[in-house]
Amino acid sequence: MKTPILCFDDFTLVTAPAHIVEIRTLNDGKTSIILDQTAFCPDTAGQMCDTGIITDGQATFAVESVTYKDGILHHIGRFTHGSLAPKAGVECRVDEQRRLLNSRIHSAGHIIDMAVDALNLNWEPIAYNHAHGNAHVDYEGSILEGNKEDIRSHLEAKCNALIEQKMATYVMIADKQELGAFTHHLAQNVPSEGKIYVVMYGDFAVPCNGTHVQNTEQIGKLTIRDIKIHGNVIRVDYSISH
Repeated sequence: MKTPILCFDDFTLVTAPAHIVEIRTLNDGKTSIILDQTAFCPDTAGQMCDTGIITDGQATFAVESVTYKDGILHHIGRFTHGSLAPKAGVECRVDEQRRLLNSRIHSAGHIIDMAVDALNLNWEPIAYNHAHGNAHVDYEGSILEGNKEDIRSHLEAKCNALIEQKMATYVMIADKQELGAFTHHLAQNVPSEGKIYVVMYGDFAVPCNGTHVQNTEQIGKLTIRDIKIHGNVIRVDYSISH
């Protein structure tokens, strides 16, 4: 059975009740806990995973990483106090500060998509990395080396102008056949069947998992640190204010 990931429907959700389905000891000595539902966000869509704890009020399991494979979410970490057993009722408690930072960096990447679209640069997004300290978006397109700084400056200004519009975000559910009606870019890895999460930034739609800010104002100041050219791949390195 697939693990319902509750934070995909509510980006602010950082606690949730759950029951333990399975506990596994891994080869490296760490433990993996599978729950019947979770508040934890895995590594997904270029976003870093949540961390936090799983507890029954007595025992505590420190969640150090969260992975998603074949529809099952694995909470990987170590017991810091006591132990837990299958079928036990527990509570997920996500590190709220890390979640917000992850959401801000993730959302900033999509603000860059919006700015690229608004500036008519004709770049197609092909990969995202929303990791702390190494955030970037890769595009397929073209740019002259001599125009890089001018485009970087205009792109940064447009991004911050969009952020200052204080656009609310919300989630829609669609299938692949419906996406073309309202999305700007359709990633190649979008599943052909089942529900697809679409995050709306105002009227700009992005098929995307992970968590996002509630309002673009939460992102803060966005800096385009560099634009790099590798053949027909354009990498936009960025960061956000703390």
